[in-house]
Amino acid sequence: MRSHLFMLHFLKAAILLGLTFNLAQAQTENWVSAEPQNPTDYYDPSPSARELLNRVEKYHLAQGISSMQGGKYYYAWQDFDFILRYFPNHPRGLQLMSELTVQIKSPPKGQIYFDRAMRLFPNSASNFAAYGIFLHKQGKLDLAIDQYKRAVELSPESASYNYNLGLAYFEKKQLPLSNESAQKAYALGYPLPGLRNKLVQAGAWKPLDDSPGPETKKTETDLPKNQ
Repeated sequence: MRSHLFMLHFLKAAILLGLTFNLAQAQTENWVSAEPQNPTDYYDPSPSARELLNRVEKYHLAQGISSMQGGKYYYAWQDFDFILRYFPNHPRGLQLMSELTVQIKSPPKGQIYFDRAMRLFPNSASNFAAYGIFLHKQGKLDLAIDQYKRAVELSPESASYNYNLGLAYFEKKQLPLSNESAQKAYALGYPLPGLRNKLVQAGAWKPLDDSPGPETKKTETDLPKNQ
């Protein structure tokens, strides 16, 4: 008798979970982003742009992150969408939106934001870096490498961009290219040892002859990073 009751409760729970998941999927189909009316460059140094950025982030960045972590995906989307309507090339906003849309298994919704950011700000290296991470998380390594390479071309002194490119090359088993990007990333001050450890274990860690010394290291604080 108890086994029958257990199975009944189990089936009810499974059905409920299935309905909840389907409902969440159905809801995401209705998420539509409005085209920004007066998009502002995230890197605009003017006082008015900085003030607007501070206001937008104050009320929507932390709240969106909290909603996503709590499984309130629609509310998270609303906050990230709001940020990206004002600042389409907001690096953290793009990264968070990509994480959200991959998490809810709806990457095409994230694609919209990258298409827009690169259309409006085609020379923003962080757009390509964030887009590379978005593609990387979907396992689209060749496409991710193309974006990382573009980011590095636009900003060769970025430790994080070189690091992410090295990671993608490593996953493609292109170890000499991975090592080259890794050497550049660490010479520029990248702090995490993950890629170095991978290359050491693979016997592919080889310092470059012309690698700059520690005194030339640089750091970044506001650029998207992968794993």
